Amino acid sequence: MSSQLREREPLLAQAPRSRAHPAWLVPLALLASLARGLTLAARVQIVTRISCDALSRATYEPTSAKPPGIPTRCFKDPAVQSSAAEIQMLVCLLFLLGFQFR
Repeated sequence: MSSQLREREPLLAQAPRSRAHPAWLVPLALLASLARGLTLAARVQIVTRISCDALSRATYEPTSAKPPGIPTRCFKDPAVQSSAAEIQMLVCLLFLLGFQFR
């Protein structure tokens, strides 16, 4: 009888496993939101520059060696901000549709 008990025992001692807990998602959510927030300012500037150039609000000399920044009037112009919002909405929509039809 004792030989049967030994056969049923595991050969290797297993460490006690901790169970999954929803609190484990908190660090992952924090890291994801931090990464998204770090790239948000650059993304907004790119979209504002695209909409400013599309509406011909920016005038600069292409012969200068330094690439021009975004003029401050582009950030204050309602037409540029409206165009930038539309571009951002389209980018988000296309991104979501890309995940839907994989």
